[in-house]
Amino acid sequence: MGVPSQTVIHSLADRVHAILQKGMAGFDSELASATNDSLFRVVDSAGDPDVETALAAYANALDRKSLPENYKTALPDLFKQQEVAGLLDAIRRLTTDTTIGGSASFQAYLSGKSATVSALFAEAWRDRFGEPAFGTGDITEVLAPLYQVRAADGVYTGADGALVDDTTDASDVGTADVALFVADDDKLYIRSRYKFEQIIAALSTLASGTITPLFRYWDGNAWTALSVTDNGTGFTENDNITFTAPSDWTPCSRDAGGTAFADRSEMYTVYIQRTENVVGTPPVATCIRIVPAAVLNAQGTPAHLGVDQPPLGILRITGVNTIVAASVAPVAHARFKEPAIQLVALSPFAADLTITISYVNQAAGNVTQAQSAWSAPIAALDTKAITLNGADTGVRSVRTTAWAVTTTATEGIIAVHSIMPRTPAL
Repeated sequence: MGVPSQTVIHSLADRVHAILQKGMAGFDSELASATNDSLFRVVDSAGDPDVETALAAYANALDRKSLPENYKTALPDLFKQQEVAGLLDAIRRLTTDTTIGGSASFQAYLSGKSATVSALFAEAWRDRFGEPAFGTGDITEVLAPLYQVRAADGVYTGADGALVDDTTDASDVGTADVALFVADDDKLYIRSRYKFEQIIAALSTLASGTITPLFRYWDGNAWTALSVTDNGTGFTENDNITFTAPSDWTPCSRDAGGTAFADRSEMYTVYIQRTENVVGTPPVATCIRIVPAAVLNAQGTPAHLGVDQPPLGILRITGVNTIVAASVAPVAHARFKEPAIQLVALSPFAADLTITISYVNQAAGNVTQAQSAWSAPIAALDTKAITLNGADTGVRSVRTTAWAVTTTATEGIIAVHSIMPRTPAL
């Protein structure tokens, strides 16, 4: 009798990962089924104020249990399934029984076999055996979740009550087909199952003058002013809009005029409204991306709960040979292996870029490394493979200093994404 090989442990861990993902698909299905048949919709259609007052809060709470930020309470139920728990117990016995050649700990076993497991498997393992289940200090056996921007779950444009569903067009980069703020008072609604903290529209046509935007979010009772930093200056530049997710931000399913969105799911929603009477040339976007807020586990730690984490960083080209870096989500390196990275264009560039990156490596060292030229990247389509310095194996965080760029471009946005080195073979 012996301990499992690397191949066997990879297969076992990957299958557990698949089982948990299948269970999580049930959450997605639950949310999808609520599109036209949620508890809140039943209460809202009652037409009786007393019924709505008595039941609405409870109906909303149940409907929202399948939202990503609630996975931290739902996932432990999957982790504790008898079959999953039993298999984890058996794996632990086999890999840590020193009488049959096992290791002192599961982490030591994985290290000895040069094996790695997915972040979701690791969350189940930690839930079963405690947070220090993989030991303390740097983790080199647990693959990190993906750190990246994502497409919004809903994008609507135009006037309340007659909004155009541009969700599909805003998610792809095939053509410049998202016309924005065509008329005064037109709105752009951005909707997501995740809370988010940045909006990045890849503009193929810049507004000829600011749209003088208003920003609003739903607080559960009213559309409330959202405090933002509008680096795009009213859609006259390819730049980002940033804000802090409000604590009272509440998912909703209707526009500001009370008309239900085509997708009636409850989602976190922000709208941007044009208030400028005359805009000679309104903006046109090829795609729109959002930066999600971090999803935390029950201990308040960044975790893999079936959803991606925010990108490691956002880079802004703000002038010729000028780059500004912001760190968004450092890797929880005591829980996950530091990932490799790549650059992803989020806006169109008409010029080449040669970038020197700046990061904190797996040994907590501050590092810079020059890259080869990136030829006129296309928004949200073009990626740039990154060469790390020397023997570096991963990145803990994006630094905000020591970046450099050589380019004639004067504006544009780039995200720093992680790369998963071994995808579970599901």
